[in-house]
Amino acid sequence: EKIKLKLDIKEEEVDSTHYRSIIEKCLDLIHKQFDLQFETRIVNRFMAKL
Repeated sequence: EKIKLKLDIKEEEVDSTHYRSIIEKCLDLIHKQFDLQFETRIVNRFMAKL
């Protein structure tokens, strides 16, 4: 089921720094995952030559 976003004007304002920190952590994990994938490929290539 798809989640739909909607604008609710009646809602209280939210502190955006909390959400920004979550996004920053997620982006950091994405970059680390990419680095791990790259390093795993290099190790696989090395092991294939043995």
